[in-house]
Amino acid sequence: MRTLPTAALNETRAQGLIPAEVYGHGKNQHIFIAAKDYENFCKQATGVTLVNLIVDGQEPLKVLIGEIQHEPISGKVIHLDFKEIKMDEEMSARVPLVFAGVSKVVKEMGGTMIKSLDEVEISCLPDNLIGTIEVDLSVLISFDDVIHVADLKIPENITMVTEANRVVAGVKAKIKKEVLEAMAASGEEAKTAEVAKEGEASAAPVPEENKGETAKSN
Repeated sequence: MRTLPTAALNETRAQGLIPAEVYGHGKNQHIFIAAKDYENFCKQATGVTLVNLIVDGQEPLKVLIGEIQHEPISGKVIHLDFKEIKMDEEMSARVPLVFAGVSKVVKEMGGTMIKSLDEVEISCLPDNLIGTIEVDLSVLISFDDVIHVADLKIPENITMVTEANRVVAGVKAKIKKEVLEAMAASGEEAKTAEVAKEGEASAAPVPEENKGETAKSN
């Protein structure tokens, strides 16, 4: 990995280099990374991972990969952001959730799994960083069961930043086609009945004592 001028981005990308920005403590660096190096790293890394970033043969920097920009059509990575980490300072990171297990409600009752979150934010020292957090879906055994952030299992040396009451996953009952048709039919019947009542009200006879008043008003 080496520093290069920021000009001629298209040319450097054609040479197999990805422009990147390193956000450090008080200073930023513009660098270019070999696309092959990044691809090899992605094959080995899982979830959130601290990276040793070596720039121009200097001392390795501990960094986290931040924003990744892709080319809309090809999907190729066209820009990377790195955040420098100090090993003796607490850091925050967004950790992906890995869903495991099968809910009885989905398997046996035809429910639909609803996943409301795919990552959470944690805070910890860099050495305690975890790459992923597992979510056990098998604990959902009824339509009333819900997994909240507070239910996630994390090591004691990690602090959860995401609100504890946020919903992670739950199961929703499927509405069968016959039920939907019945609901639609009952809705039409209700509308018809309402229209009929309005028609009856408009055709109601005028009481005898009001006929004279009606004639006078005409």
